[in-house]
Amino acid sequence: MVVLSFEQILTLAVMVETVVTLFWSLYKKDDKEKWYKNIQWKLLFSMVVGELIAFLFNADMTTVLNLPSPVFPWVGVALTGLVFGRGANFVHDIFGFVKALKEGQQVTVKAIAAKVIDNPVSSSEVRDLTD
Repeated sequence: MVVLSFEQILTLAVMVETVVTLFWSLYKKDDKEKWYKNIQWKLLFSMVVGELIAFLFNADMTTVLNLPSPVFPWVGVALTGLVFGRGANFVHDIFGFVKALKEGQQVTVKAIAAKVIDNPVSSSEVRDLTD
């Protein structure tokens, strides 16, 4: 049986969340519009660009954590491309979190809150998060 570290489990969880969020958001059904007008083209384009960059540079978040796919070696690159497609800020936060964990630093809610204070949000955004 393979025993995964916390960092490996976290990376896999982030990748699953990324895939689900991207594909769930890709198509917004509106019966009044034609099918091609319901596709979120900007999101689709960001996914394609993320995949292209990941495959061109052979970027693989799973190998960083010694978690390569034993069956399909390209899966890590494909998942990394989808993470890239989510946006630079998202990727930066994930890599920073994983780096801190690898260095043995304790990542706490207080550290996350400090990041939020550096990037304040409006009261309506906070209200949206709490609803």
